[in-house]
Amino acid sequence: MHLRPLTSIRFLFALLVVVFHAQGTSQNGGFNDWPAVLRAVVSHGYVGVSFFFVLSGFILAYSYSSRPIGSCESAKFWGARFARIYPAYITAFVVVLPVAVYSTWTNGNVVFNSITAGLQLTLTQSWVPYAALQWNGPAWSLSVEAFFYALFPLLFPRARLLKTAQLYWLAGVAYMASQVGGMIGSYYGPSISAGINEQLHLPLNGAELFYMYFPPFRVPEFVFGVVLGILFVRSKPISARTRRSMIFLGCAGFIIGFMVLEPIVPAGMISNGLLMPFLGLLLVGLAHSPSRIFNHPILVQLGEASYALYLLHMPLWSWMSRVDNHLWHWQAQHPNLLFIAYVALIIAASVTSLHLIETPARLVILRRLQRLS
Repeated sequence: MHLRPLTSIRFLFALLVVVFHAQGTSQNGGFNDWPAVLRAVVSHGYVGVSFFFVLSGFILAYSYSSRPIGSCESAKFWGARFARIYPAYITAFVVVLPVAVYSTWTNGNVVFNSITAGLQLTLTQSWVPYAALQWNGPAWSLSVEAFFYALFPLLFPRARLLKTAQLYWLAGVAYMASQVGGMIGSYYGPSISAGINEQLHLPLNGAELFYMYFPPFRVPEFVFGVVLGILFVRSKPISARTRRSMIFLGCAGFIIGFMVLEPIVPAGMISNGLLMPFLGLLLVGLAHSPSRIFNHPILVQLGEASYALYLLHMPLWSWMSRVDNHLWHWQAQHPNLLFIAYVALIIAASVTSLHLIETPARLVILRRLQRLS
């Protein structure tokens, strides 16, 4: 069964990430005039990535709950995930490539940028601090997702054999591990990052956000999502009142976390899953929601296109800001207008990518994989 509301909410979280990144552009785009609560949510838009990591585990566990995933199925699983993520990923890479090539030509860092390109193409950039956030910064999360996909055929068959009580314990352990990892990354990340770059003879870049992009630090969020998905499959349907309560508590938890907890905890804790229990409440509350809004075909389609929206928004901004600097100068004179035009552009581009690139390419890849099997 397609959990349409969870597809729809993907668009809202992807848009939150977009607006978060837009804070640093267009002279804040008028964000300082927004209400305090809204500013608090937008300024923590990076939590949207944590949502996607938990959601990824949840959806995979839900989708494969009735299918055997033994060693013989691993190749099929990895092929299906490649077909799902790589077409949009390579599209975003191609969009940003001319900008990166121009930067290489002007700065002369041919060797280092070639290494970065290779890591980007192989979805391994998050393992190398120097390369993790270069070119298309948000793409680091796909490198982390690729690591999750490598683990899933090993993790899921074992997790779903656990008793319900054991699953709750595993969820608690995953939550605690996410916070321990976040604290370690916050305090020791820069030195670990510097050590990795030094061993690879690369410039000492990427230290500040090491806790955010290094794959082992984010595994607990994926595990939490997998456990949540298994528990969801096993649970009985919940009442409308319970659903509404879970959604309300999930949303309220975000506000409390952003406005109360964030100032007193290390950055890595918020980024790496401190609010996971609230994400879980939101996911379960929305999963079978009959809401007309979250089941509306338009919002569902935007949710389907949210993956491209997430990947394309920074490459397209690289182009749009350069065009604006030469032609319109809206960034300085009309930041709000530029922001609206930017959001409209990336939404249109993401929907176009879904229909003209991602879906056709996925079908072609899957057909070829079937012939090889």
